[in-house]
Amino acid sequence: YRLSVINRLSLAAEPLLLGELVNTDNPSTSHRLYAGLALYRLLSRNNRPRDAFAALATAKAIRAAEFPYNSTTAEHSNLSNKQVFTPDFFEKRGHEGYSGQGCIFVVGMMRSGSTLTEQILAAHSKVHAGGERDDMMSIVESLSHDLTKIPDLPPDWAATVGKKLHEEMFKDAGDATFATDKLPGNIDYAGLIRFLLPRAKFIYCHRTPQDCALSTFEQNFSTAVRYSFDLKAIAHKYAMHEDIAKYWMETCRLDMHELDYDAMVHDPEPHIRKLLDFTGLEFEENCLYPNEVKREIRTASVFQVRQPISPKSVGRWTVFEEQLEPFTDELTLLRKKLGLPST
Repeated sequence: YRLSVINRLSLAAEPLLLGELVNTDNPSTSHRLYAGLALYRLLSRNNRPRDAFAALATAKAIRAAEFPYNSTTAEHSNLSNKQVFTPDFFEKRGHEGYSGQGCIFVVGMMRSGSTLTEQILAAHSKVHAGGERDDMMSIVESLSHDLTKIPDLPPDWAATVGKKLHEEMFKDAGDATFATDKLPGNIDYAGLIRFLLPRAKFIYCHRTPQDCALSTFEQNFSTAVRYSFDLKAIAHKYAMHEDIAKYWMETCRLDMHELDYDAMVHDPEPHIRKLLDFTGLEFEENCLYPNEVKREIRTASVFQVRQPISPKSVGRWTVFEEQLEPFTDELTLLRKKLGLPST
């Protein structure tokens, strides 16, 4: 599997991989999963998309059967956010958080360009890139994952927790005046972040849904990302993230900048200038060359961001248009149900 990731696997390995993939006698399923993922990459590189996707789907079905996605969790999260973080809530209590400045949260779906976006910011002399931080997850855990507790918290809670959050984000920042957290799932906690840090800024990354779905489905994510194992589950998660992003921007009017990945990689400079202007950063030429930034990256996009900005990943989904129909059809139905735009 690792050899396939770095393009060091030849077609001579296909029979062995196929044998591993269909071997159901072995009590362990991990070897079948990795064989399927490796076979997908091998066949894709050799222009056999139908066979490639069949191998991928078989491998991911193994994972989905073991770790099914719970759609009600995402639905409950959106409902709780809308119940708690209303315009009236922010009008009455929006001032309670910590007033520190410089915190930037890069949010959206996984595989939507968040790593590249943070890398662009990391190229700036005044930015400390924090990567995928777990601060918000810890805060939510302290609430027993129940956002409805927030209205009953004392008036000093937001400032106390917000100050600690700000300090953690800037702990290793040195002279930087801006610090980022690029955990995409923080889109679910944008209302809470706004309550804790009223001056926080959000960058909402998005791209063509099918490209996002394909890029998610072909990755070997952990069980913490269970929706990535099934195309219909990815569609559900995608619709839920669109729904809450729309709520934050249109109903709560959070300070959120939309960054279209597809448009940005085709014409980087104007989009990067708008991005920097939104955050309050002056334009620096280095931001046009994020691939030259030397820092540790721990996401699935590590190889891509080491390359110059390029649109080569845009439209990859068209090769698998037929195979991605379960995602496309499910997303269409969910968007209609939720009253979301069709495109």
